[in-house]
Amino acid sequence: MAHKFNPEEAWKLDRLERRKAIPPVDTLIRMGLRENDIFVDIGCGTGYFTIPAIDIVGQGGKVYGLDTSQRMLDKLKSRIGSMPPPTLHLIKTGEYDFGLKRHCASFAFMSNVLHEVDEPERFVDMVRDILLPGGRFVLIDWVKRKSDFGPPEDHRLEQAFVEQLVADRGFDIVETLTLGEDFYSIAAVVRH
Repeated sequence: MAHKFNPEEAWKLDRLERRKAIPPVDTLIRMGLRENDIFVDIGCGTGYFTIPAIDIVGQGGKVYGLDTSQRMLDKLKSRIGSMPPPTLHLIKTGEYDFGLKRHCASFAFMSNVLHEVDEPERFVDMVRDILLPGGRFVLIDWVKRKSDFGPPEDHRLEQAFVEQLVADRGFDIVETLTLGEDFYSIAAVVRH
Protein backbone atom coordinates (compact mmCIF):
# COMPACT_ATOMS: atom_id res chain seq x y z
CA MET A 1 0.00 0.00 0.00
CA ALA A 2 1.25 3.48 -0.90
CA HIS A 3 2.36 5.95 1.75
CA LYS A 4 -0.37 8.49 2.54
CA PHE A 5 0.25 11.97 3.89
CA ASN A 6 -1.29 12.53 7.32
CA PRO A 7 -3.56 15.65 7.33
CA GLU A 8 -2.57 16.18 10.97
CA GLU A 9 0.84 17.18 9.62
CA ALA A 10 -0.48 19.84 7.23
CA TRP A 11 1.99 22.35 8.67
CA LYS A 12 4.76 20.46 6.86
CA LEU A 13 3.34 21.53 3.49
CA ASP A 14 4.65 25.06 3.99
CA ARG A 15 8.13 24.23 5.27
CA LEU A 16 11.03 26.58 4.51
CA GLU A 17 12.87 23.78 2.66
CA ARG A 18 9.91 23.35 0.32
CA ARG A 19 9.57 27.10 -0.27
CA LYS A 20 13.26 27.28 -1.23
CA ALA A 21 13.16 24.30 -3.60
CA ILE A 22 9.73 24.91 -5.14
CA PRO A 23 8.51 28.47 -4.54
CA PRO A 24 4.86 28.28 -5.62
CA VAL A 25 4.43 31.33 -7.88
CA ASP A 26 7.80 30.97 -9.61
CA THR A 27 7.31 27.23 -10.05
CA LEU A 28 3.86 27.55 -11.62
CA ILE A 29 5.01 30.26 -14.03
CA ARG A 30 8.18 28.34 -14.89
CA MET A 31 6.07 25.23 -15.57
CA GLY A 32 3.92 27.14 -18.04
CA LEU A 33 0.78 28.21 -16.18
CA ARG A 34 -0.68 31.24 -17.92
CA GLU A 35 -3.52 33.71 -17.77
CA ASN A 36 -6.89 32.16 -18.75
CA ASP A 37 -5.74 28.58 -18.08
CA ILE A 38 -8.13 26.11 -16.51
CA PHE A 39 -5.90 24.75 -13.75
CA VAL A 40 -6.53 21.56 -11.77
CA ASP A 41 -4.45 21.04 -8.62
CA ILE A 42 -4.75 17.32 -7.87
CA GLY A 43 -4.09 16.74 -4.19
CA CYS A 44 -4.22 20.46 -3.43
CA GLY A 45 -3.77 20.07 0.31
CA THR A 46 -3.86 23.44 2.06
CA GLY A 47 -3.51 25.40 -1.17
CA TYR A 48 0.27 25.82 -1.50
CA PHE A 49 -0.10 25.95 -5.31
CA THR A 50 -3.87 26.45 -5.58
CA ILE A 51 -3.92 29.92 -4.04
CA PRO A 52 -1.15 31.44 -6.19
CA ALA A 53 -2.70 29.85 -9.30
CA ILE A 54 -5.81 32.01 -8.78
CA ASP A 55 -3.84 35.19 -9.48
CA ILE A 56 -1.88 33.67 -12.36
CA VAL A 57 -4.92 32.46 -14.34
CA GLY A 58 -6.84 35.66 -13.56
CA GLN A 59 -10.52 36.31 -14.02
CA GLY A 60 -10.61 34.58 -17.40
CA GLY A 61 -9.34 31.29 -15.98
CA LYS A 62 -10.51 28.73 -13.44
CA VAL A 63 -8.80 26.92 -10.59
CA TYR A 64 -9.96 23.55 -9.31
CA GLY A 65 -8.51 22.34 -6.02
CA LEU A 66 -9.03 18.59 -5.59
CA ASP A 67 -8.31 16.58 -2.48
CA THR A 68 -9.49 13.34 -0.92
CA SER A 69 -9.29 14.94 2.54
CA GLN A 70 -12.09 17.24 3.67
CA ARG A 71 -9.78 18.41 6.46
CA MET A 72 -7.26 19.68 3.89
CA LEU A 73 -9.98 21.41 1.88
CA ASP A 74 -11.28 23.05 5.07
CA LYS A 75 -7.78 24.36 5.83
CA LEU A 76 -7.55 25.74 2.31
CA LYS A 77 -10.96 27.42 2.70
CA SER A 78 -9.82 29.04 5.95
CA ARG A 79 -6.72 30.41 4.19
CA ILE A 80 -8.87 31.89 1.41
CA GLY A 81 -11.26 33.59 3.81
CA SER A 82 -14.98 34.20 3.69
CA MET A 83 -15.00 35.60 0.14
CA PRO A 84 -13.47 32.97 -2.15
CA PRO A 85 -12.91 34.16 -5.71
CA PRO A 86 -15.55 32.97 -8.19
CA THR A 87 -12.81 31.32 -10.28
CA LEU A 88 -11.97 28.85 -7.44
CA HIS A 89 -13.76 25.50 -7.18
CA LEU A 90 -12.87 23.05 -4.40
CA ILE A 91 -13.86 19.41 -4.81
CA LYS A 92 -13.58 16.53 -2.37
CA THR A 93 -12.67 13.59 -4.55
CA GLY A 94 -12.43 9.86 -4.39
CA GLU A 95 -8.99 8.42 -4.95
CA TYR A 96 -9.91 7.41 -8.51
CA ASP A 97 -12.69 9.89 -9.21
CA PHE A 98 -11.77 13.54 -9.74
CA GLY A 99 -15.39 14.63 -10.07
CA LEU A 100 -14.63 16.53 -13.29
CA LYS A 101 -15.85 16.17 -16.86
CA ARG A 102 -13.58 14.88 -19.60
CA HIS A 103 -11.50 17.47 -21.46
CA CYS A 104 -12.30 20.29 -19.02
CA ALA A 105 -8.79 21.55 -18.18
CA SER A 106 -5.82 23.06 -19.96
CA PHE A 107 -3.33 22.44 -17.12
CA ALA A 108 -3.25 19.54 -14.63
CA PHE A 109 -0.82 19.71 -11.75
CA MET A 110 0.17 17.49 -8.87
CA SER A 111 2.88 17.91 -6.29
CA ASN A 112 4.03 14.96 -4.20
CA VAL A 113 0.92 12.93 -4.94
CA LEU A 114 1.76 10.15 -7.40
CA HIS A 115 3.79 8.17 -4.85
CA GLU A 116 0.63 8.05 -2.68
CA VAL A 117 -1.55 6.10 -5.12
CA ASP A 118 -1.65 2.33 -5.45
CA GLU A 119 -2.52 2.37 -9.17
CA PRO A 120 -0.34 5.06 -10.80
CA GLU A 121 -1.26 3.95 -14.34
CA ARG A 122 -4.98 4.40 -13.65
CA PHE A 123 -4.31 7.73 -11.95
CA VAL A 124 -2.31 9.14 -14.88
CA ASP A 125 -5.05 7.93 -17.27
CA MET A 126 -7.53 9.98 -15.23
CA VAL A 127 -5.29 13.04 -15.55
CA ARG A 128 -5.14 12.59 -19.33
CA ASP A 129 -8.92 12.27 -19.48
CA ILE A 130 -9.57 15.66 -17.83
CA LEU A 131 -7.13 17.49 -20.10
CA LEU A 132 -8.02 19.16 -23.37
CA PRO A 133 -6.12 18.01 -26.47
CA GLY A 134 -2.62 19.44 -26.14
CA GLY A 135 -3.24 20.13 -22.43
CA ARG A 136 -0.27 20.37 -20.09
CA PHE A 137 0.47 17.98 -17.21
CA VAL A 138 3.08 18.88 -14.62
CA LEU A 139 4.00 16.67 -11.73
CA ILE A 140 6.49 17.16 -8.96
CA ASP A 141 7.55 14.32 -6.71
CA TRP A 142 10.24 13.22 -4.31
CA VAL A 143 13.68 12.14 -5.51
CA LYS A 144 14.11 8.49 -4.57
CA ARG A 145 16.64 8.82 -1.77
CA LYS A 146 16.78 8.85 2.00
CA SER A 147 15.84 12.22 3.46
CA ASP A 148 15.18 13.84 6.83
CA PHE A 149 11.64 14.68 5.72
CA GLY A 150 9.07 13.38 3.28
CA PRO A 151 7.93 9.81 2.69
CA PRO A 152 10.19 6.81 3.31
CA GLU A 153 12.60 6.10 0.47
CA ASP A 154 10.90 2.83 -0.45
CA HIS A 155 7.62 4.71 -1.12
CA ARG A 156 9.21 7.20 -3.51
CA LEU A 157 9.10 6.64 -7.26
CA GLU A 158 12.16 6.68 -9.48
CA GLN A 159 12.05 9.58 -11.92
CA ALA A 160 12.81 7.27 -14.87
CA PHE A 161 9.83 5.07 -13.92
CA VAL A 162 7.51 8.09 -13.77
CA GLU A 163 8.78 9.46 -17.09
CA GLN A 164 8.10 6.10 -18.77
CA LEU A 165 4.69 5.86 -17.12
CA VAL A 166 3.69 9.32 -18.35
CA ALA A 167 4.96 8.60 -21.88
CA ASP A 168 3.16 5.22 -21.96
CA ARG A 169 -0.14 6.85 -20.91
CA GLY A 170 -0.42 9.20 -23.90
CA PHE A 171 1.81 12.17 -23.07
CA ASP A 172 4.84 13.70 -24.73
CA ILE A 173 7.38 14.85 -22.16
CA VAL A 174 8.56 18.38 -22.88
CA GLU A 175 10.76 19.11 -19.86
CA THR A 176 12.27 17.50 -16.77
CA LEU A 177 13.91 19.42 -13.95
CA THR A 178 15.57 18.83 -10.62
CA LEU A 179 14.16 21.12 -7.94
CA GLY A 180 16.65 21.40 -5.11
CA GLU A 181 17.97 18.13 -3.70
CA ASP A 182 14.64 16.55 -2.89
CA PHE A 183 12.27 17.00 -5.85
CA TYR A 184 12.03 16.41 -9.60
CA SER A 185 9.44 17.68 -12.03
CA ILE A 186 8.11 16.35 -15.28
CA ALA A 187 6.16 18.51 -17.72
CA ALA A 188 4.23 16.81 -20.50
CA VAL A 189 1.47 17.52 -23.01
CA VAL A 190 -1.35 15.26 -24.16
CA ARG A 191 -0.20 13.49 -27.30
CA HIS A 192 -2.36 14.19 -30.37
